Amino acid sequence: MKLPLPVSCNGAGAKSAELVLISAVADAYHAQLLAQEQLLLAQQTLADWEHSLLLARQLRAAEQSSGLDVAQAEGQVASAEADLQARCVCLPYLTMLFSC
Repeated sequence: MKLPLPVSCNGAGAKSAELVLISAVADAYHAQLLAQEQLLLAQQTLADWEHSLLLARQLRAAEQSSGLDVAQAEGQVASAEADLQARCVCLPYLTMLFSC
């Protein structure tokens, strides 16, 4: 789709402006795809750490590990939750650009 350009934009200037616009749209689209993939990875990472925490708690209950293992797993879960939350805040803005 060609966008109408102002009268002062013609020739090489118009082509340059068109290429800049195409590049910006492609960059934004790529950023949105990357953000979606990173969100999926963050969700899986959180699920994995939650499972590790469950196992650490079970081992602790069976007196097969220390409380330190549980504390470390809790810290990893908290970190993964914060990472996921940060990604969830940013992604809707990128998605809005390409929802049409």
